[in-house]
Amino acid sequence: MKNEPKIRIKGFEGEWKKLSFSETFTFLRNNSLSRAELNYKGGLVKNIHYGDVLIKFSEIIDVNKETLPFISDNEISKRFIPNAILKDRDIVFSDAAEDETVGKCSELLNVGINKIVSGLHTVPCRPFIEFANCYLGFYLNSKAYHDQLLPLIQGTKISSLSKAAFLNTNVSYPLSISEQRAIATYFRHIDSLIETADKKIASLKQVKEASLQSMFPKEGLKVPEVRFKGFEGEWKTSKLSTFAKRVTRKNGNLETELPVTISSQDGIIAQTQFFNSVVASSNLRGYYLIKKGEFAYNKSYSNGYPYGSVKRLEKYDMGALSTLYIVFALSKDIDHDYVIYFFKTMLWHNEVAMRAAEGARNHGLLNIGADDFLDIQIIVPPTLSEQRKIASFFDHLDKQIAIAQQRLDLLRRIKSACLDEMFV
Repeated sequence: MKNEPKIRIKGFEGEWKKLSFSETFTFLRNNSLSRAELNYKGGLVKNIHYGDVLIKFSEIIDVNKETLPFISDNEISKRFIPNAILKDRDIVFSDAAEDETVGKCSELLNVGINKIVSGLHTVPCRPFIEFANCYLGFYLNSKAYHDQLLPLIQGTKISSLSKAAFLNTNVSYPLSISEQRAIATYFRHIDSLIETADKKIASLKQVKEASLQSMFPKEGLKVPEVRFKGFEGEWKTSKLSTFAKRVTRKNGNLETELPVTISSQDGIIAQTQFFNSVVASSNLRGYYLIKKGEFAYNKSYSNGYPYGSVKRLEKYDMGALSTLYIVFALSKDIDHDYVIYFFKTMLWHNEVAMRAAEGARNHGLLNIGADDFLDIQIIVPPTLSEQRKIASFFDHLDKQIAIAQQRLDLLRRIKSACLDEMFV
């Protein structure tokens, strides 16, 4: 079987060369400095921590773009000059992780005059032979190479790799520097597209967050800072029960066998999709039967949702929902889409806080009953047309975010597939 990749950049051919790790790299010196011994203000020498390799850095550490911490103690820094200083095309592996990501690595680029060393739980190495910039960074993170490391991993709770483990691997590469450069350029281009898509999503989310704060009246006020042209008059404060009626219908006849849950991020979603399994009781007859278009309040608090979240069933015609949740249906006197976005603000948090029994929490749930929840005050534009205008604006933003997220997910899948198929 020829040592060639399944997918190859047009214009290149011939078998790739395979060398042992020891024929390709020499090991460099690292240190065991903890996070507490590093800072981001200044120092003589910058340090690469294994946690950053695993989570923060991609296959390439472009020193012109990435922020690296400094070693706080300059006397310690001097011990590494010049013998442990890294340079362009050096590789820094992580030798420890909580899972099979151990062995992830980054290649240095644009080191320039920076003095950089390799830190805790890293294995730094330098190639003996010439490679195109960034080729090794992508190759050594490919499935072709990482699969060689998997059987060499040690440990149970913490996965680790010894230097000896790396010596049991091989490195494959095209002899042509031009082909190496073309491969690296291709992946760098994908990374650039991913970065652009990621920034677009972040920007759209910032616009949405700012709009949620400015297009709803601040607490104690009757008009918002920003308002669509043609609308005026004070907003109305009403109890949620003015528009909402509690739903206590049970799934007694097993109208649905789909157990659902409420995710603050993903809305009302099938348990199998959220938990990767069913956590509901085998008997769903005692669960609420929630129908499409109805709302439910999740009293469970989570990061970013200190007072739980309110979601509408949109993905399915009906579902079986735990009676721990408060289910309600809205009348035609309020725009249902508007209510979705009102509950994405924080304007209702104090209302819940005042009604929750002295802020008590029971098994991770806010201690608030259904009647008290429906008693909370919500603020509403005086006309349905303004409510719909606000909802339409945020719906358009959400669709833009979803489209940008789909593009980002597609680019990541393309990159992952190419990392699998473009190396041997």
